[in-house]
Amino acid sequence: MSSKKSSNIPDYDQLSGIITNIKTIAKLSGIILSYLDGRLIVKETDLDYNMEEFIPMVASVLKSADGLGKTIGGRSLQKIIAQLEDISLMILKSDEKNVFLTLIINDSTNVDTILEHINGYFDKINQYC
Repeated sequence: MSSKKSSNIPDYDQLSGIITNIKTIAKLSGIILSYLDGRLIVKETDLDYNMEEFIPMVASVLKSADGLGKTIGGRSLQKIIAQLEDISLMILKSDEKNVFLTLIINDSTNVDTILEHINGYFDKINQYC
């Protein structure tokens, strides 16, 4: 049984296993774990993305939406959904750590299986970040 590492260095192998599991269960086209400052932690995607531009852009959208919620009666952000031509993105922020998940959704994806257990997934992720 693994325990939380004493340093602040993420356990990339454990985190990769967690996001790969999420990707498989939900039948996602991809999943990306990143820091709110726009740094990539781990990714598992079917397509190749320019992560140097993509992740900071998603982080910026997340921060803006979070700020919007706070200005509208102090509401906390739950998720962001962006519908593109052939895919959708769902962005989910951890309440405990400075990280977020970007789910790359396709027609066969079952997001409900992830959303039902998202707190448990973030608990596992937070152990290794």
